[in-house]
Amino acid sequence: MPSKKSIADKETGGTVVINFDNLYSYKYLSYSWFVRYALALTINVPNDPFEGSIDPALIKSDNALKTINEKIQELLSHSKKSKVNSVWKPCVNNLTNDDLLDPNDFEAYVKINTDCFMNFEFKEYTRVFGGAGEKTGNAVSVPRAIAKLAKLGKALTYTGESYLFLDIDFLLQRNVYNLVNFFVRSINKFKKEISNATKLVGSAALIVDALRKEGLSTRIKDLLERGVVMYDVTDSGASMIDLTSIIKHVNNLRLASFIHSLTMLINHPIARDLLNKVSEAVITYTNTHSLLPVYEFIRYAITTLGNEEVRKELGDRSHDLIHELSMMGGLYHEY
Repeated sequence: MPSKKSIADKETGGTVVINFDNLYSYKYLSYSWFVRYALALTINVPNDPFEGSIDPALIKSDNALKTINEKIQELLSHSKKSKVNSVWKPCVNNLTNDDLLDPNDFEAYVKINTDCFMNFEFKEYTRVFGGAGEKTGNAVSVPRAIAKLAKLGKALTYTGESYLFLDIDFLLQRNVYNLVNFFVRSINKFKKEISNATKLVGSAALIVDALRKEGLSTRIKDLLERGVVMYDVTDSGASMIDLTSIIKHVNNLRLASFIHSLTMLINHPIARDLLNKVSEAVITYTNTHSLLPVYEFIRYAITTLGNEEVRKELGDRSHDLIHELSMMGGLYHEY
C-alpha cells in the first residue's frame, strides 16, 4: 500500500503521485517497469530504482540527458527506415521529438497517460484511492520526466505483440536484455513454427552465453541463487515464467553458445527446426534429469548439419555449429 507521502498535493494535482523518490513503492505496476527499463538500458544509475529512491540530479545531468535523448533519436531514426521490423515499428513510431528530455521536465507534473493495459491497472488505483466517480486520468500524476521515460521504456521493451520484462539483477540488464528482446521479436515472425519451449530455452541460453562472453560467468551462480523470471505483459495481464531451472541446465549442458548461434540463423527453416528440437530436449532434461533426449538430439543435429543440402544453405556456419556441439564433451547433470 502506498504511504501517506504518495497522496498528491495541490502542485501535482492527482490522488496518487509516482516520482523518483517512491517508484519502488509501485514496482508491481507495469508503468514503473517501463521507467526502470528506460534507465537500465540507457544510463548508469548506482542502484535499482525498485530497491530505493533515485536522485533526479543523476538523470538531470548533461551527460545523462544526452545519452537518453540519443537513444530516443536513434529510435526516431529507425521509425523512418522502411526496413525496421514491421511488428516493432508501431511502438517506435509512438515516440516524437516532444519526448526528448530537458531539465524542466523534472519539476512539472502531468496527469498520467494510461494507454493500453495501464488503463486497467490504474482503474484499480482509482477505485481504491480516487473515490466514487473519479476519472482514471485524474487519479495519478508524475513528473513529466517520468512520463517521458515510461514512453521510452515502452518502446524499448516492445516485442511486436507484448512487452517483455526480465526480473534480473538491475546492473546486468544491459548485458542481456537487448539480446533476449531481439530474439523474442524475431521468433514472433515465425510463431506458428516456434514452440513455447524454444522461447524459454532460447532466452535462457542468451542470458548464459552473454554473461560468459562478457567475462561475467561468476554472475550466473548469483542469478541462480536469486532466480530469474520473465514477464510477458499484454492488455489482458502478465504471464510469469521462471527461467531459473532452464538457465541452470543450459549452463550445465554447455549448450548456450550453440543455441545462441541458432537464434542468429532464425530466418533459416533448418535453424528453427534445430531450435525447437534442442529446446524440447532441454525441457525434458529439466523435468526428468535424463540425458537420453539430449544425446538423441546431438545425433540428430550432427547428422542434419552434415547433410549436403544443409551445408549449402548454412555454409561455414554448419561446421561452426557442429564444433559448438562438440563443446558438450564434458557435460554432466545434477539431481
